[in-house]
Amino acid sequence: MRRRGWQVFFLAVEVLAVTVAVVLRITGRAYPASVILGFVLISLFYVVPALLIVRGSDAWDRRRARSRAEAARRDPEVQASVRRGWNGAQDLMNHLAAGRPLAPMTVWGVVLRPNEQAYLSFPANYARYYSTDASYVHVDGLFLGGPLFVAAGLAMTAAGNRSRRDAALAAAALRWREQQAAQVLLTSERILCNANGRWMSFYFSGVTAFYPEPLNWSVVFEFGDTQPLRLAGESGPAIAAFSAWLLHGSRGVQEHPGLQPLRQAIGTPMA
Repeated sequence: MRRRGWQVFFLAVEVLAVTVAVVLRITGRAYPASVILGFVLISLFYVVPALLIVRGSDAWDRRRARSRAEAARRDPEVQASVRRGWNGAQDLMNHLAAGRPLAPMTVWGVVLRPNEQAYLSFPANYARYYSTDASYVHVDGLFLGGPLFVAAGLAMTAAGNRSRRDAALAAAALRWREQQAAQVLLTSERILCNANGRWMSFYFSGVTAFYPEPLNWSVVFEFGDTQPLRLAGESGPAIAAFSAWLLHGSRGVQEHPGLQPLRQAIGTPMA
């Protein structure tokens, strides 16, 4: 992306500055400005193409993502599936807002608790929000040769360590992880997700915050004892409507501001 291109640019400037400083320190000589300028220009001859390649790759990735999204939106089957998901969520919300009960469904494989009822099952995109520990391999280089060669080697080693450290920090930052397709089962007590090869339970009694975003086709749950959960996709609005009902009763589906788009008679938003 654009940010990655700027990171490469500033890294190149840093490499050049460190290299020149190391050269001057090792040799103890004051090189003519023309020599330093020539070294900088030669270095840029290698750095600038790399920068252009990175930025060109980012632009290509963005164009490819846009073209895929446009193709999906034009697909009649995708459009019909999106409409079914939105209309189904509206029907479910109207049903629950009117105080009408849901018929329980029979499930096999998953073992329910006593008096627990299963009501709905959907495919959804599953993700969790958390950070990880950052670690990277720090490399120390030993270079033998002329001052310019040693200085360039030390500068490139420092730049490599900086790049690996930044990559490790970025990978460890808070973000949505474990993103995958999952089967979701909604019951009277919990959200069951078949993800990472097993069924996991997220109890409504443990929810500390609830953020329905039907226009984004997603819903986010926060818990007191585990990482936030996001469920998204064409089933996202329906999961949000059901969860509002479980957490707040009929008033939840009637008044929750996050569900306002579903209460309005608007066209189907694009997924």
